[in-house]
Amino acid sequence: MIDRLRELCVKLLAPDLSAEDAAKLFGRTTDMGPLSIDVSPSDSAFRTAAVVRGAGGSGISHVELALEEPSAVEELTSAFGTPSTPVRLHAQDAASRIYRVGNCRVIASLDNDGRVTSIILQPDA
Repeated sequence: MIDRLRELCVKLLAPDLSAEDAAKLFGRTTDMGPLSIDVSPSDSAFRTAAVVRGAGGSGISHVELALEEPSAVEELTSAFGTPSTPVRLHAQDAASRIYRVGNCRVIASLDNDGRVTSIILQPDA
């Protein structure tokens, strides 16, 4: 999964990448809405994927990936280095860790056991 996340971060940084083209990087489009594109992932590590359009419907804001199986946060830390830990605004909010992969943020949401359950890939604008 780590190599795939690195690869996707690089591809999401391509100039003039459309949301539709970004969706093709993840698999088959299942629903194309005005704000996001739902995708059936071709990579078995991911259960679902959604490409969220940028402001005004052009380009991409970020990609939301739900993992098929929870993953150890240490795996991301080992691959991407020490993350930042944002403050939780509400006690019920999921804990998260933010990693930098070049000009792309990898934002991992954690369950109560500290395992990664979903990832957001957010290329810098």
